[in-house]
Amino acid sequence: MTKIMLARTSMLATAWKRRCRLFLLSPAESLDVFKDRLSAGGHLTSEAEIRSPWEDVITWTDRALRSLVGDHLQDPRSVEDTLEFGGDRVAERFNAKGKALQTDHFRSDGTVAASYRRDMKVRGELGGARLTLFDRRGRVSGEWRSATSFYYSWLDEVIGRRPTYLFSDSHFAGGLLGKYRNPSATTIQTIHSPHLQRRSDPLGPLTKNKIGLFKDLDGFDLVATLTQRHLDDLTAAGIAGPNVSVVPNPQAPMEHLAPNQHERARGITMARLDKVKRLEHAIRAVAATTSEATLDIYGRGPEEDFLQGVIDELGVGDRVRLRGFDKNASHQLKTAGFSLLTSSAEGQPLAILESMAVGCPPVAYDMRYGPSDMIQNRVNGYLVPERDVEAVAEAIDELIRMDTDQYAAMSTAAVARASDYSPETVTNRWADALTDAQSRRSKENPATVAANLNSLQVDNERVVFTIEVLLPPGEFERVTAMALTWMARKQPIYGRVFAEPQMTPRGLMFAAEVASKRLFEASEDFTDFYLDVWVDGRRNRNRLAAPTDVSTLPIVVGDLEAYPTKYGSLSLRPLRGE
Repeated sequence: MTKIMLARTSMLATAWKRRCRLFLLSPAESLDVFKDRLSAGGHLTSEAEIRSPWEDVITWTDRALRSLVGDHLQDPRSVEDTLEFGGDRVAERFNAKGKALQTDHFRSDGTVAASYRRDMKVRGELGGARLTLFDRRGRVSGEWRSATSFYYSWLDEVIGRRPTYLFSDSHFAGGLLGKYRNPSATTIQTIHSPHLQRRSDPLGPLTKNKIGLFKDLDGFDLVATLTQRHLDDLTAAGIAGPNVSVVPNPQAPMEHLAPNQHERARGITMARLDKVKRLEHAIRAVAATTSEATLDIYGRGPEEDFLQGVIDELGVGDRVRLRGFDKNASHQLKTAGFSLLTSSAEGQPLAILESMAVGCPPVAYDMRYGPSDMIQNRVNGYLVPERDVEAVAEAIDELIRMDTDQYAAMSTAAVARASDYSPETVTNRWADALTDAQSRRSKENPATVAANLNSLQVDNERVVFTIEVLLPPGEFERVTAMALTWMARKQPIYGRVFAEPQMTPRGLMFAAEVASKRLFEASEDFTDFYLDVWVDGRRNRNRLAAPTDVSTLPIVVGDLEAYPTKYGSLSLRPLRGE
């Protein structure tokens, strides 16, 4: 992902003649180690300036440190709480389970620059935070209640008043930036990987590492998915708001040979050797072919010994070979007859685009996400039902045995499809998406909104919420969208249903119909409800109030019951036994 992120940033910076800066937020990795890692992988470009808040607090002058304004009254105990300097730039204190309770950063002269405690409520137990900066005399320079608020102060200082596009490519950074507000910064989150626990169910639970990010996706000025199918799934679940667009990764044009110069029976796979890539399927598919198909697999990973065992078991060592890591593996595609992708999940597999760019037709599972956006079956490659090893083998055999003209047409169509992802085309997609994002963020602040549940109708298949929406006079015309939102308190359950509000004699009403099974996903948890209202394109999230007549609650919803919380809001909880 780092390679993709740097390539995109460099592409946009070059096209728009903008400065390119990379922010390393992790306190666990030093800036020098990070740069060395990028250089070793050939990913570090001369155009990129790399900054780290933890490096800055060590190297900045005392005057520069004072420019970072804290959000916490200075604690006199902070000076006494620091750890001893042991010669390393970072010292840490852990609990019995190995969780870091304190991380201190030191300057080369041994003075402490920053101390981050995570056990402020009870020493030795996680809970409560305090982040303190110190000048070179050991005096407190600034203090924050959390690392997040410190990051915000640092970003404000580094960005200043310069118009900035602030990209995030990870759920960690996205969890920070979703709530970051700076009039000079346009925030963008790119979603690279699938978000579903059950890949076949777009309405099911989310992966645990993305739930925090997805709850705040509306806070970004722009969210970019790499494929239309990914956006379609987010839309079906109500997760995608007006700020979500499709902007794929680019693929630069590549020199390619004439179709008749490809070794038709030779296949290539480039992947990390792990379970997600499901390379056992690729090996078994080639073993099941009735043609002379071979497969070279480039990459390393934890499944290397297992995969060699599969090759030996099937007796196909002369046809399937593990080639190890080769930084020039993509060059092999220029003469290969086909490429093979049997992963269980992807974001937008660049291996497919690299293959198509040199006229090597791909054979790929129709998994979430990517292949179906790029491959038109039997036109520029093969799109095969997921987990169907026999169908993969049949596709390979068909490709190898097709006549020269058919293969040439498929190879040429693959090159043409890859050209749709050229840097120029993708740069223009970014320009359009960012123009829309800036128009949304230039609007005035959303109006104050309140939402009260009017009625709740339940049957075996659905639950219908009728909601009274309270807006200040004249604000209805500014409303661009409304959605009923629910989220579980512990489980990674998050969903929304959009509907059109209606002006009635009783006032502004909003009716949302939710499939019962979506609510039952959190059958062992508490679920809270909200009304999301977009005013001039910006979201306002409001807790849904329970009916004023509390005698109408609780209402049984399958194994759950709707009830009023002590604050008068509507929630679901597991049905209590008698």
